[in-house]
Amino acid sequence: MARPRIPILSPEKICLAALEQIDRKGDFSIPVLAKELGVSASSMYHHVHGRAGIVNGIRALISTELSLAIGLEDATDEDLAALAAMSWQDQVRRWSKDYTRALAKHPLALPIMVQEPVSDEQTLEVYEAIAITFRSVGFTDEQALVAIAVLEGLTFGRVVDAASPPIPWAADPDAHPVLHGVTRSLEPSRRLELSFDFGLEAIIARLEGVLAANARG
Repeated sequence: MARPRIPILSPEKICLAALEQIDRKGDFSIPVLAKELGVSASSMYHHVHGRAGIVNGIRALISTELSLAIGLEDATDEDLAALAAMSWQDQVRRWSKDYTRALAKHPLALPIMVQEPVSDEQTLEVYEAIAITFRSVGFTDEQALVAIAVLEGLTFGRVVDAASPPIPWAADPDAHPVLHGVTRSLEPSRRLELSFDFGLEAIIARLEGVLAANARG
């Protein structure tokens, strides 16, 4: 008699299944995940280090979707030359927009990911890239840290906003006529785009001022 087939597990397979569960339900459960994969929960622990390991695996999956502006491991000489020719401002713009685009594909995963410290290599490389950009043009370590935190906040806010109702403010036209008119002045997708660009350019302008002050000593 042939032996029953045992589902082949891997960290990537487990984390992909968890991400799909999050996209559907807003969270994942290890017992439910094991049932969907047709394995026991204990067998999963041979491949991932509990819930924290799955969360960091999910984060790594999302980070692999980022473009050349962030991940350079497969870059050609032409790719590297093009990136080197970009101003630090354009590198910041590209980093922020690429990171936002990748996270926005799985907005329900963000509240879960921020509960765990980043430890996966892929995402650490994402942040290493922007840290190098800031340090290479003259920002101090403290200034680079603040800049990264502000950009991360803008990105996370944009992702959360995209998962909210199209018009988050249920303003009554009689009780709040001005707010009602304001909230309907733009299509939701246009509001998301313009507000993100506004915030990003404001951050870059402030950073330009900080860098100029550094140069003056």
